[in-house]
Amino acid sequence: LALAKVKLRTSDHTDEIKSLLDGINVPALTGDEPRTYAILRADLALAMGDVPGARKQYETATGALSGPDARSSIRRTARVDQARAFLDKKDFEAAQNALSDVAWQEPISKISPDWALTQLRLYQEEGYSDMAFIWALRLLPVITDEGRSELLLRLTDISFAQAHDDMARKALAELLKKYPYSPEAAQAKGKWPDKI
Repeated sequence: LALAKVKLRTSDHTDEIKSLLDGINVPALTGDEPRTYAILRADLALAMGDVPGARKQYETATGALSGPDARSSIRRTARVDQARAFLDKKDFEAAQNALSDVAWQEPISKISPDWALTQLRLYQEEGYSDMAFIWALRLLPVITDEGRSELLLRLTDISFAQAHDDMARKALAELLKKYPYSPEAAQAKGKWPDKI
């Protein structure tokens, strides 16, 4: 289970990860392991581009929010804001703990722009460019409206840094075409004037 989790975070070898998960004896899992397994299955669906399937599995793991749970949902939203504040202070461990807490209690948040882009920023600022690149690519079919311009800017930055020039130019072109007056487009024009 732990190996599948690490491989899913650090590589795009989805067939290998699927084989690892298929080889797990699910009835023998104890404690929090069955929930971890279910969330990993949803993560794998997302990694394989099955956004509706991942969403459905995340929703199942999240459950309906009502009563005290609805109030804790507000607390979880505050935890994402808290993670951003930790990132501003370069306290990466605290930021990761806040994001992990949200993702465990409400896995559906993994495909919300606030959580997903904060996780991307964390990978980027920690210097995990491979993980950031993989995560940004997984978010492309997920974040289609709110937060899309930020995703495109970050993907352009990561792609140029990793010499994925084709992907960088593609993301930059979409950013400038679809969001020409956004702060991210202005930032891109200042950062890569020779690429435009």
